[in-house]
Amino acid sequence: MLAIDENGDTHFNPKNGMATMPAKWLGQFYNACTDPCDMLLGPCACGAWHHQEEWPVDIQLAVFGNISDKKTISHQRPRGERG
Repeated sequence: MLAIDENGDTHFNPKNGMATMPAKWLGQFYNACTDPCDMLLGPCACGAWHHQEEWPVDIQLAVFGNISDKKTISHQRPRGERG
């Protein structure tokens, strides 16, 4: 099941290959600046170009409907879950 916003739209656009951050996760992920990540796949407000495999499994499943088979070098977790 893909993440759906209040308008019934999914956050992944297969036509351009980009995915926006669903509202429930906005402000939970940051990169190298003070702006929170707003994209899961593509150019982000944080200055990075994100890829699916960078995100936790629950976000990948919710937004993309699958888990990337690519290895990740990132092990990001939402704020408050860092240990």
